[in-house]
Amino acid sequence: MSFDRTWNAAYEASPADGDLVSEGDDKIRNMKTDVRQRMANDHYMDIAGTDADHGQHKKITFQAPLGAAPAPGTDKGAIYLLDVNSKAELHFQDEDGDVMQLTEGGILKFLPLLMGAGYGCQLTNDTDADHDISVAVGCRMDDGKTEVIYLSSAIVKRIDAAWVVGTGNGGLNTGSVAVSTWYHMYLIKNPTTPVVDVMFTTWANRATLPSGYTKKARIGAVLTDGSANIIAFSQVGRTFLWDDPVMDIEDTTVSTSVETDTLSVPTDIQVEAIINAAGGHATAATLLYVQSPDANAENPTVSAAPLGTFASSAGVTWVHGPFRVRTNTSAQIKYSASANPTTLRIATLGWVDRDAREN
Repeated sequence: MSFDRTWNAAYEASPADGDLVSEGDDKIRNMKTDVRQRMANDHYMDIAGTDADHGQHKKITFQAPLGAAPAPGTDKGAIYLLDVNSKAELHFQDEDGDVMQLTEGGILKFLPLLMGAGYGCQLTNDTDADHDISVAVGCRMDDGKTEVIYLSSAIVKRIDAAWVVGTGNGGLNTGSVAVSTWYHMYLIKNPTTPVVDVMFTTWANRATLPSGYTKKARIGAVLTDGSANIIAFSQVGRTFLWDDPVMDIEDTTVSTSVETDTLSVPTDIQVEAIINAAGGHATAATLLYVQSPDANAENPTVSAAPLGTFASSAGVTWVHGPFRVRTNTSAQIKYSASANPTTLRIATLGWVDRDAREN
């Protein structure tokens, strides 16, 4: 905004003691205009507008960042700018001197708390679908619950090369990519620079971060096949679906004894597996029960809890699904039948990953 006059030392020295009294009226009118023009930077001060609205804020413009946090005093607080890694960021300080950084890289730092501790960071197979994963813009609260990690631009990382900062570069934090192995993906942050990147890691090696990177947050997982290629999938929200569902269980001797088996879902964390199931008995009606290992091992029945997951008539195979069941950290579920030997087949369609607040 331009002003009619420049407000400086010479301006404040006028009128001088020796100026004529008759010049005073012009000086007073000019000062009113000059004050109004400057207030209009952030306030409503339209002389043709409504008088009752004058002085109301239109916006708040902060001057250059302070050199240090202020001391608001008893029963007072202050909102101000401080320089953080060469960028002006908004801060708040209360009367006790407690300081909270409110923004980082143009985003509200507490936004993930309002959105369930994170958003975005969707994973997709990139152009080299066997080895590359693209991660969308998003954020997560770090594992220590002390820092929000923002990925401000989409990034592509390679699982078949050692980690190097930047998109299109290697992403594996240690060793070489292995066959038939689950790799968890993490946002990582170097608080000093403050660069944010992504890495692949086995669960056992998740604490191994590149030099300078001390903050991490899990965003998902991928599985390699027998050739160490990433198995194709799609993700929407927390739900991951295999492009080609996997027939994980084909058991022809299911009985009233509860059995345990493994599904094609991430290990080392608990997820909700999404499955289809088919089952039946050659000569008897049967009830099948598929359950989480977290629950007590129980048999299906038509008259008491837990009832069952689905039933089939004698000599008929029934198909049921899709439905969800919580796994343990070994990607396992349990199942049993009311008659034996019953046949059970389970195809894994995908899984619902952990909520960002749990990572």
